[in-house]
Amino acid sequence: MPEISVIICAYNAGRYIARCIDSLLAQTFRDFELIIVDDCSTDDTLETCRRYAARDRRIIVLHNDSNRGVSMSRQRATDAATGRYTIHADADDYVDPDMLQRLHDKAVETGAGMVICDYYEERGGETIYHSQQPTMLAPRQVIADLLSGRLHGSCCNKLVARNLYVDNGIRFPEGINCLEDLFVCLRLLNCNPVVAYLPAAFYHYVRIENNSITTTASTLGDMEQDRRLYDMTVALFARDAELQAAARTGIANIMVLRAFHSRRLSSARFRKEFYRFRNDVKARRHKFPFNMFFYLSCVGFYRIMLPLHDTYMWLWKIKHRRKH
Repeated sequence: MPEISVIICAYNAGRYIARCIDSLLAQTFRDFELIIVDDCSTDDTLETCRRYAARDRRIIVLHNDSNRGVSMSRQRATDAATGRYTIHADADDYVDPDMLQRLHDKAVETGAGMVICDYYEERGGETIYHSQQPTMLAPRQVIADLLSGRLHGSCCNKLVARNLYVDNGIRFPEGINCLEDLFVCLRLLNCNPVVAYLPAAFYHYVRIENNSITTTASTLGDMEQDRRLYDMTVALFARDAELQAAARTGIANIMVLRAFHSRRLSSARFRKEFYRFRNDVKARRHKFPFNMFFYLSCVGFYRIMLPLHDTYMWLWKIKHRRKH
């Protein structure tokens, strides 16, 4: 039984996945297995993974015969995992060589069921450091920080004891393929584990144009998934009025953000879908003028807000370039 199970879910990641795998095989901590689920890719992702598996027996490659989505792929890998701890990596990202060693040392030292660390964002040739220090290490406060957007809801910067999943029957939600990791992190924390924080970054989140939460959302099916996620998250905190209110505001803002950047809706349709969330958008402390863009979109001015948003971002980028 390895100490750590590292999970990668891959779909058409042939351009990037070798870099991700290489960074994991370069770990100073050697006692891990790498479980890769290929979600019926149509490029050379599966072949690349199988070549690596032939060279290193720690690599296990699973293949979905049909495209099942990231949530079910994460679950398939979690079911196959045998490590004491689990952590995820996205196929287009990469990690530093000491990531597993440092996270494992912190988990053993503190007896934590979840260790949270900082991460890097790689965007347009720029490396941005994101601190992920919780307000407090009490699980309830970490939940509040995730729902407020203070902390990132990814599974990629969190080492988690596998028995938290097993003992509490926690599974990735079927049919939810965006923010499924946030929902699972909320469920894990709702089991009241010991939480530790490591103030260091090892994970490099590579932001690829047209491949992010802000650009791939809000087909009709996406909005249906978002509604299901909203209902599930609100129901999760039915016995805690304060966290339930935070869930309503947090998930509603993510839904509005995704829909806003999709550019696929008319003003009338946007208002129909999101008018009920207008006060949630107002309650979240978005930086000006984004709070105005999102709120006025919810009340019927979406198509007017889009060009204003684009103009603002164009001016911001010019100013940003001058500074650098």
